Amino acid sequence: MSIAGATQPTKQKATYDPSIDFIRFLAFFFVFFTHFVNHGGNAIQVDTGQWWNNELIQRFADFGGQGVTLFFGLTGFLLGRLLIREMKQSGTVSIGAFYLRRTLRIWPLYFAFIAMCAILNNFSNSPTLTIKELPYLATFSYNWGQLFGGLPGTMATITWSISVEEQIYILFPVLFLIFAKRSATKYSMVLILTGFASVIGCLYFWHLNPARFTPAFLLPVGVGLLAAKFEDKLDRPAKKRLIRYLLVAILILYIFTFRNISASHNFQFLTYLASALLLPVLIYLSRPYLIGTKNMLLHGAVYIGRRSYGCYLFHWAIWTIMVGKHIFSSTDGGFSVIGVLAGFTLTVITSGLSYRFFETPFLRYRRRFQKVVSP
Repeated sequence: MSIAGATQPTKQKATYDPSIDFIRFLAFFFVFFTHFVNHGGNAIQVDTGQWWNNELIQRFADFGGQGVTLFFGLTGFLLGRLLIREMKQSGTVSIGAFYLRRTLRIWPLYFAFIAMCAILNNFSNSPTLTIKELPYLATFSYNWGQLFGGLPGTMATITWSISVEEQIYILFPVLFLIFAKRSATKYSMVLILTGFASVIGCLYFWHLNPARFTPAFLLPVGVGLLAAKFEDKLDRPAKKRLIRYLLVAILILYIFTFRNISASHNFQFLTYLASALLLPVLIYLSRPYLIGTKNMLLHGAVYIGRRSYGCYLFHWAIWTIMVGKHIFSSTDGGFSVIGVLAGFTLTVITSGLSYRFFETPFLRYRRRFQKVVSP
């Protein structure tokens, strides 16, 4: 087991893959939409005459929480791709370098965000941080605090998924080193089966929320790792339009029937399986259209996707303040159209500034601990 310190990555041509940042954008946008439409008060079906008083828009908002699952699929894919390359090149993986890379990516903005929540306690009418949350925030165990500790809903609540991710990081490279020497495919199947069993256990035996139960997220992480192992397969059939059209139709059908499936006690588990498969489907569908594209809208989505970590955190901070101060928002009607647009714009601007002036120095330093070039 290698725990070597900083080394320069092996010289290798790096090809930027815009489809990954585009999928990051989709994951963020799904979550943003459900928060600003559903959790902004708009899930209450009242005749406000506003734009979301529409069944299709509401169904899309109901689906939006699956953006978190998509983020975890990306985690498995990106980490798996790097570790597979490192294993091929050196015959092992550096556990120490892995932890340093993850720490430099996640911790600076995470703790800065918590500090921001504490400061905003003085300016927002909504709760932004409580003393009860601090032990869970400090130990990356917020999701367990939600399951068993009765944590209140605050601005810091959004960090529950960061806690889940950090918990997965603890064992992911160690188990990869153990299993992937024989087969990365077998390791991904272990993760998938463990995750699926956890979902079934939560839904039908333990009566826990799978959306806060860390082992349940091994399902999309395992699918992401499997997609990384067979990434070349996702590129081969790019010219088979019939398959692509069929997948688009299935994806649209799933999005707009998600509410019905998730409301069914007997079939709810299917949503966890289907959402775990979102990542490979979206890679397959988006990659041919994004590599070399000059479309300005797609470039804008890719730009935002590159900054999706900040977007994910800051959109909830902006939501909390806007709801607390009733900025383009009301208790009965939720956000106005202007409110949703303003929230999205402020999120992108804030995240862009954070990425440029705060996150980038840590990202540059993180490269010292990369063993292979990341596209």
